[in-house]
Amino acid sequence: MADLNAGKRRKMSDIQLRSSWSNLPDDIICLILNRLHYVDQVRFRAVCKGWRETNIKGRVKSPDKLPWMIAIDSQSSYLSSPPRTIETQACCLFDPLHQRKHTIDTSITRSGLLLNSLVVASKHGWILFGQGTGVRVFHSFFFYSPFTDEIIQVPKFHRDCRNATFTTSPVSSDCQIFAVNNCDRKIYIGIYRFGGDGSWSEFSFDVGEEYSATSDIEYVDGILYTTCFNKSVVGAFNVALKEWKVYPFPASEDHFIYCGGRLIECNGDILMAGTGENRYSYREWIVFKWDRLQMKWLETICLDGALFIGDTSVFYPILKTEEELVISEFRNTIHSCDFNKLEVEITTRCPPKLLEKLLEIYDWDSPYLLRFWIQLPELK
Repeated sequence: MADLNAGKRRKMSDIQLRSSWSNLPDDIICLILNRLHYVDQVRFRAVCKGWRETNIKGRVKSPDKLPWMIAIDSQSSYLSSPPRTIETQACCLFDPLHQRKHTIDTSITRSGLLLNSLVVASKHGWILFGQGTGVRVFHSFFFYSPFTDEIIQVPKFHRDCRNATFTTSPVSSDCQIFAVNNCDRKIYIGIYRFGGDGSWSEFSFDVGEEYSATSDIEYVDGILYTTCFNKSVVGAFNVALKEWKVYPFPASEDHFIYCGGRLIECNGDILMAGTGENRYSYREWIVFKWDRLQMKWLETICLDGALFIGDTSVFYPILKTEEELVISEFRNTIHSCDFNKLEVEITTRCPPKLLEKLLEIYDWDSPYLLRFWIQLPELK
């Protein structure tokens, strides 16, 4: 009888202990979260309902540190040859700050959604995939978040397109998708609004012969910027005014030889990055910033942050007074990945010790094809 009562007391004690852990004060939970790596923060929040429902807004450090690289095995794309089975698809995340690699089993790799799909944009912790039947020809899209394993489907667009981007998280009603294509000396711009009526709207403008096929697009502060492969002009579509304008391509003694110039959003401004063939070697990048007052591109020598260039690109601002030494050393650096190679190339702007550290992270164990940068979403 005594043993039975002791067992009951131990059982009650265990229940009370578990209950006390699940009902920790919010301040204690926030203190714990602030000391955890981002992935551990996500796991911590998933432990129980009490921890998940804790109000952490403004009390836990934002995970807006350096963007991560995501790599999807070549067999998950229609560009691979020969195609492989769905079971062998792989998806990996690389954390450049903490030097961690995470291999994830995802809904999209299990479902086969990645077949005939290609990454077209990545922002705010979400990836926009385009689906089609040819290389860079898309007629439908879906969003995927590797951090929450969520998939959001988008209604089909009636026209094939070659470029697309979006404005903010697709879980927001403010999110807009822009899809672009050129045909018969015209540029076609499709817009899908998540808070709208569920259909695409389309606008077209005459661009003549001076504007060739679109090579890259980026949305910044109400303007959709586009570059073309012949590097002649930069197009700008004002979404509110439904107005199309063109501006000269950046003037430089160097010629852009890389995709006609990469467009990257930078603190409300637009950057264009490309590689030069005269002063610089093809591995080094030239960066221009659009000056709205002078209405021209100005070459930027010093970046107040780090630029990560891949199939998708991210600018991460870094203040001169940044407290974390490792983060501050990334200031004025450019990091680019070539999907045709098995390494990440760092420009000479990057300090040597960081170069060594980064190359350790990108220790590829299979020939990945899709490699791009992704921002970390905020914890909620």
